[in-house]
Parts: sequence; structure tokens; C-alpha cells
Amino acid sequence: KAHARRGAALMAMARYADAAAAYESAFELEPRSAQLRGFLDEAREAAESAACDAAGATDWVARLNSRVHHSEYYDLSQDEEGAAQAYKEYGAALDSALSDLKDVISPVLRTGLKRAVVDVRSVAGCNSEKMLVAGTLRRTGKPVVVRLWHILTFFDWEGETAPDREQDEQVAKAMVDSSEAERGKLRKLMGCFHWTQLVPELAAETMASSGGGDERSEYPAIFCEAFDGTPLHELLDGTYGCGGEDERLPAPAQLQHDLSLIRAVALGCLKAMREAYANGLGFQRAAPEDKSPGGALFASTIEVSARHEVRLLD
Repeated sequence: KAHARRGAALMAMARYADAAAAYESAFELEPRSAQLRGFLDEAREAAESAACDAAGATDWVARLNSRVHHSEYYDLSQDEEGAAQAYKEYGAALDSALSDLKDVISPVLRTGLKRAVVDVRSVAGCNSEKMLVAGTLRRTGKPVVVRLWHILTFFDWEGETAPDREQDEQVAKAMVDSSEAERGKLRKLMGCFHWTQLVPELAAETMASSGGGDERSEYPAIFCEAFDGTPLHELLDGTYGCGGEDERLPAPAQLQHDLSLIRAVALGCLKAMREAYANGLGFQRAAPEDKSPGGALFASTIEVSARHEVRLLD
């Protein structure tokens, strides 16, 4: 217990490497203690984060923004018919740039409160203001998807330098406001089976940092549980059956599969709506212009697992 108390005191003093050493001594005496294992992992991650700050680790998010210009894809997205394709190409370009960066660095995101580390794997998608970063919680190995508002400056948004700092501040504030509104809705939906869920232990985290030292930046972020599903629009792009263009009648097995999918999606959406209404949230038909907290939901993506479990993303 003395080693554990010393570790806790050293953590409070931000002497993370020393705290890790103290927890290691405690864990050697009680190797079956899950609590000590957790304290030790937290101290080690905090020590690594401090070391990265000291060494000036690369802000890989800023590097992505400099390699893939948001403004090019945002302009394309203003054409309503081409918006989905524009964001698909934007996400693919970000993921490709990340893949190139991974040849020279190991991209991670760090939280402030829990000092958790997410090892970044890929960019799973994006929209006009945030990207979905797929990764793994280092401490537990749990797969997560981080909703990261990666646009912090007027230059990130428009590809041009702002004439004054006020415009940079406006962009940064808009990203924070958007993330807070989205987090507020997801908090209301915690425990609702048919909606994307926050990672419980990281539900209070509001920012994620990238890089270290002079290159360290913080980005508004939401940490969500990963769902092993496929977007519904991709399931509807088959050669025949649901959404298919082939005029041949599908085989009985394919028809049964399609009917099962239709039933699962219909029931899943109805149950999701019921869960949302029960938690004080309504729906609207189009993407929301007003992102104020407590507003209506807009289900931008429906995902379906191999077992036909349905999740909605707002």
C-alpha cells in the first residue's frame, strides 16, 4: 500500500515516470490486482505523453491538414448531388495521407483527464468539419472511433491566411460549439442500443491532443465505441437484390437475406426513434443548419452488422 500511495502522490505532482516506478513496485507485490494494473498503465501513458511533449512529437493532424486541403472538397460539396462523393473523396485523401505519415511516425491521440492514449489506425470517414479516426485504446485494446474536429484555423478551412486573429477564433469556436452540441445529444443517448455510444470511461473528455512540445495542438473530440457494421448505402449497391440494377430475379437465399435486411433496418430505425423520443430528442428530414444543443436529430448514416444489428449515427 505504501508504494501505491507514493504512486498516487507522484501522479498528483505530475512526476509520472516516478509514479510508474512506484506502481510497478506495488504491482510486483500484488500481481493479481486489476486496480494496480490500471494505475500502472495510466502512469506509463502519462509518462509517455510527457516525454512526447519534451521531445516535440509531430502534430500529425496538422500535417494532414497541410497535405489535404479542406477547401477543395468543401467547394465540391456545395453541389447537393455531389456532396456525398466529395466527402468520400476527402476521407480517402485524408486516409491516404495518414498512411504515408505512418511510414515515419506512429500517430496517436491523447486525452487530458484520463491521460488515455489512442493508437491511430485510419481515417474512417469525414464531413465538412470533422473526421472519424479509427484506433485502439492502448490501455485496454478496445477499438474506438474518435470524432475529431480537425479544422482549427481560417487557413485550415479556406486554405488562406486570415487577415486577423478574429477569424481564426471564429473558426475554432464554431468547431468547439459543434462538438459540444453533438456530445450533448450522444450523452442523452447513452444506453440506447440503436445509437452510437460514447466510450463510458472517456465520456467526459472534450479534447484530444496531437503532437508534443511546440507542435502540440488540442482538437475538440468525442470518443465513441466502434461498431463492426457496414453503411446501409454500401449494402444497397449490390448487383442485384436490395438496390441492385440487375433485372434478374434473385436466388431464394438472396431474397431471404434482403427481406431480413429490410426488416432489420425498418425495425432498427423505429426502435432508434423511440429511444430518441424517450430521451427528449426529435428528428428532422434534412441536415441541421442550426447545431444548437438539444436540437433535432439527423440520422446521417445507418450501419448494419453481419448479424443485422442496426446503429444510427447523428
